[in-house]
Amino acid sequence: MKEQTSSQASVTTMAAPKQTVGVVTAYGRGDLLAAELKTRGFDVTVVDVSNALAKRSFAELEGPFPVARPNPILPAHLEWLMAQSFDEIQNGFCVWLKGGPIEMRGRLSDFYTSNHKAVSLFRDYIETILQSPNKKNEQIRKIEDLPFDDRWMIELSHTFAGNEIRQLPECHLSGEPFPFHQTLDVPIFSEESLQKSQKEIKATGLRWMQTDGISDVQIDRGSVKEIEINMGRKEVLDCRYYVWCLSSEETEAISKKVAQKLFPNNSVRSDWAWRRFQIHSGKSSIDSIVPKYLLLIEDMHFPWAGNNMMILKRRKPDLADLWVRLPSENSRKPDQLKAFSQKLEAQLLKRFPRWSLEIEAPWDEGPPLYPVFEPETKKAFGKIKLSNFIFEGPEVAERLDWAGRFQMQSETMMRLQTLKNQDLAKAAKSAKKDKSDDHALHAP
Repeated sequence: MKEQTSSQASVTTMAAPKQTVGVVTAYGRGDLLAAELKTRGFDVTVVDVSNALAKRSFAELEGPFPVARPNPILPAHLEWLMAQSFDEIQNGFCVWLKGGPIEMRGRLSDFYTSNHKAVSLFRDYIETILQSPNKKNEQIRKIEDLPFDDRWMIELSHTFAGNEIRQLPECHLSGEPFPFHQTLDVPIFSEESLQKSQKEIKATGLRWMQTDGISDVQIDRGSVKEIEINMGRKEVLDCRYYVWCLSSEETEAISKKVAQKLFPNNSVRSDWAWRRFQIHSGKSSIDSIVPKYLLLIEDMHFPWAGNNMMILKRRKPDLADLWVRLPSENSRKPDQLKAFSQKLEAQLLKRFPRWSLEIEAPWDEGPPLYPVFEPETKKAFGKIKLSNFIFEGPEVAERLDWAGRFQMQSETMMRLQTLKNQDLAKAAKSAKKDKSDDHALHAP
């Protein structure tokens, strides 16, 4: 009789919930986070929906922004940074104004700092924030008293890789500043390097689902219960937690039904987007004309978008990428893009007369990889109130560059670890209570 009672007691004891995480991702965004979760004891399933979205080139996946030092950083991020190929920008970040270039590192960096007040003030500002994050608000109040010509580089650091675009005097109100002063690298992707990275991630033992789309999600009592996946047949994924590494616009492109359920205030379309153009050089080599990476600004007092601000990345002696922040609607109209390409050609030839070049806009379809929002649009998006759902879309990112992504994933890792510990504590408390009840039941 005692054995039977003991058996019944063990059945009623609450077991710790299984720590399963579903990472919904595309283009490798959530892969490193998934690998890190696996090494920390989570049972991870990666749902890769890249095939359901537009095919992307290596240049697009590398993106317009250089790689800065991430802080904080996960071990999986560090391993990836050590394994990938990068090209260091020798003289650091370079912004080229009408009056000439300003380089943040190299033998002339001290000269530029001492001769440009905006550069020296930026260095003081960024170093203070990095060393004492709690002083950020104090620093912002100080810069608001400065004339724009003295603080333009501080303003630029907040909008350069940010997900938000504001009027020039207010850029400092957006996101985290980009560390122009650091050693910066340009990523170099290839089919081989991306396949090798994905193979190593899969080798951690996580489950990988390459899918053609997601058809539905089930939501109950403020949490996501399961998602329905298209794998040639319908499959259901039931996890304790979910991490969503797609924009709301990408989600809607895959399934409007899913987007409506996950984003109660509706998905949002970006107001602006970084658009890539290709520069084909003729007989003149790009190497002898421009640095490896530079930001061109025509007039720092005009809005930092369109042909007034361009990122130029050299790829080969006769090939470069030109990234421009354009209104999202205009970035998909072939006739407008062709006319804009000709405008860019004329503008670059004024800057670099010795350069023989031709600019084209590769056809781009699907939601933008690097969307930018106006403050009102971000506000309209609102907050997602699902207890077990972590959204990692660009709508909530501080920055769109690699270090910004890694920082967001580090925060997600901390949040999941906290949720896991809370679940385990609840299970332990329940088990202790059951044991106490069982002891009272069998007490003489």
